[in-house]
Amino acid sequence: MNLRIGAIAAAIAAIVAAAALLAACEFEGESASEPARISTAGLSAGDAALFGLAQGAQHRTTLALASDGQGEIHVTGQGKVSIEPDLAILNLGVETRGATVSEAREAAATAMAAVMESLTSEGVEDKDIQTSRFDINDEREWQEITENGVRTSKSVLVGYRVRNNLTVKVRDLDNVSAVIDGAAEAGGDAIRFNGLNFTAEDLSPVMAQLREDAVNDAKDKAQHFADLAEVGLGELIFISDGTVARPLSRAYPESAAFALAAQPYDTGISRGELEVNMSVQTVFTIE
Repeated sequence: MNLRIGAIAAAIAAIVAAAALLAACEFEGESASEPARISTAGLSAGDAALFGLAQGAQHRTTLALASDGQGEIHVTGQGKVSIEPDLAILNLGVETRGATVSEAREAAATAMAAVMESLTSEGVEDKDIQTSRFDINDEREWQEITENGVRTSKSVLVGYRVRNNLTVKVRDLDNVSAVIDGAAEAGGDAIRFNGLNFTAEDLSPVMAQLREDAVNDAKDKAQHFADLAEVGLGELIFISDGTVARPLSRAYPESAAFALAAQPYDTGISRGELEVNMSVQTVFTIE
């Protein structure tokens, strides 16, 4: 009895797999000329008969779906809008070293206080300055030592390092260069500059245009697929709420992180343009 139940279960699983294959063919606008053939070898006469009835029912269902013309076209629409940035995001901080934790912390605190004062003097508000990272780590190096007449290498503690990083929003884009130069001068050799991005803080003014462009793009793609498949394009029956890629434009090389303090001139910054992208998922019927 258990063997018979197992055989029937296997037959049903095969039917499900065949149905999925037929549905996939129909989805792509192709019709199967013959129903899927599934072997009944190994089944008893009674079980084979039951299997045949189930297979026949599956074939009728597939034909009914095909005759009803319920095929679909799934496409992704893309919308793009170019905008000007209205916000600059600076990632900067200080890094100091000392023989003790206290010495390294004191040097970092002094440098950071000078950087914070510089940011404030350039018009950056307290709400736009946020600590993004703070850590204290020991520093070690491998040194050769001799113990009991044997030369070997050993990790030796040589001091401590403190890093304190900030994320700073600059809303006056004409003042970005002055903010960078002021922070670099204030932080001295301890300053670390990890990058600058331009972005747009509020995307709501362009959302309507993004949606319109994305949906129109989906319609054009769906019509093209319908033409290639030589079928009629039906109604739009599903559309998802699009995801928006918030634009970021890097405007300053990270390789310059350690060079700012030595620059005797103004740092040149170009804000450029940003491209905002939206994608929507859509489904169209086939006529």
